[in-house]
Amino acid sequence: MNNLIEISNIYYTKALELIKHNKISQAVDLIHICLKYCAKDVQALNLMGICQYMLCDFDKAYFYWSKSVAFDNENNRANYYLDTLNSDSFKKVIKKYNSAIDNINNFKYKDAISILKEIKKENEELIEPYVILGLCYYELNEYSKAKEHIQYALTMDKDNYKYLLYLNEINCKDVLQNKTHIFKNKIIVSFLFFLLMIISTLYYQRNNNFIDISNRTTEYQKKIQEYSRALDISKTNYNKLISELEYEKEKNDLINADNILHNEDLENNKIFSDNEYEVFNNAIFYFRAKDYSEAIDRFQYIISKGVEENIVAESTYFMAVSYEKSNNYKLAQEYYTIYINNYNTRNYYDDSLYNYGLMLYKQGNVDKSKKILNKLKLDVPDSIFVNSKVKYVLNK
Repeated sequence: MNNLIEISNIYYTKALELIKHNKISQAVDLIHICLKYCAKDVQALNLMGICQYMLCDFDKAYFYWSKSVAFDNENNRANYYLDTLNSDSFKKVIKKYNSAIDNINNFKYKDAISILKEIKKENEELIEPYVILGLCYYELNEYSKAKEHIQYALTMDKDNYKYLLYLNEINCKDVLQNKTHIFKNKIIVSFLFFLLMIISTLYYQRNNNFIDISNRTTEYQKKIQEYSRALDISKTNYNKLISELEYEKEKNDLINADNILHNEDLENNKIFSDNEYEVFNNAIFYFRAKDYSEAIDRFQYIISKGVEENIVAESTYFMAVSYEKSNNYKLAQEYYTIYINNYNTRNYYDDSLYNYGLMLYKQGNVDKSKKILNKLKLDVPDSIFVNSKVKYVLNK
């Protein structure tokens, strides 16, 4: 079991690195593997939901976030994500998507473009609106705008196979314009198939009544073969990534996870690597595996000997959470306080206020809890943690 968790952690870390470099679709592939090794990994489930949301597969996003909450409902960001999907404002987004799709089905591309521009403006994190806009402009023969939108989508999800196909089609426009009218019509029909394939994923409630592709399968296969040569570089890069993962698995001797997880010879004063990033990653590994004792040892080592402020800050936060999870509320309070007082511009400031405030409330210290949660409300009013639980405590 420990071997599986460690392998899962490597794939999760690689997926995070890919997301950092805007390679969302490739990250999804690695998170799938990660979840095969550790299906109850809440952080991996949440990350998968975020990727699916960005790719506009909202059904899958809902599935992964719901699964995450089922495994761990306490202080889980997935609850906020699910509230977003169930909100009235998001339902309006879905309604606009459906309206844009209806316009495309009726060849009203300009009307669809107008709606998609609204969606893009209000939801900049979503990738697919840029792709559909590009395809609409393509159908209107506005190739420069089509190319602009597809290229922008590729900055958000680099090396996406489908998007590269679309871009290749657009780049061939000069050649296509010199072909016969009949051949050109075939290309447009085939490309419209691509359009229908991608927009079909945008329905929150599946709707298949507008897809009729049985007579286009042959053309589609020919087009895939034609463009596959232009995408060899992308495939090579992906295969290279997988090879690097295999190499890393061998390098770290994953088959023998006992070298990391069960070292019988460690004394009370443990000595770890001089590389604090390596120590931190190991600490996070144990934290995710809920081995809080091992995690605390490593976080403490970084706090006492680390020189990188961002690593020391994050170690302080996770130290507090580890103690809270271990029911050592006195030390949890100490480290939450250190983080709040010293790192109020860092990533976990609102998390610390929220966790600390609710921990105090559960211990019966209502007045101090209200003070901390009110500070959260004042200092970070837009935080996702200013939720119904906080409002409930503040109204006590």
